[in-house]
Amino acid sequence: MLTSERDLALKNTLFESIFESKEYSHLRNLEPNIKRMLGFHFLLDDGEMRRRAGFQWMSRAQAFYNSYYWFLVFTKLHEERYGFDAGWSNSASKCLNKRRPTWTGL
Repeated sequence: MLTSERDLALKNTLFESIFESKEYSHLRNLEPNIKRMLGFHFLLDDGEMRRRAGFQWMSRAQAFYNSYYWFLVFTKLHEERYGFDAGWSNSASKCLNKRRPTWTGL
């Protein structure tokens, strides 16, 4: 089940705080719509943030699917606006391979 952009946008303040951290400060200047998609990914990828946002009901597989989906949306929008970036493309592959949950029981 894909979590809607509308539902995620209600949690804007949670993922905006991510971009204030030193680790992600280089992402502050992304266009707001593009940055929001990356924020959705971050929010769903982190178990504590998911819980704080009220998405603790998601299984690991649902969280993975949603997080990966929004990361792909981010990379597509980023590419359309800024051109191809091998680093983001590589990050998508790493995300897919590193965090793939066990799909049994779905």
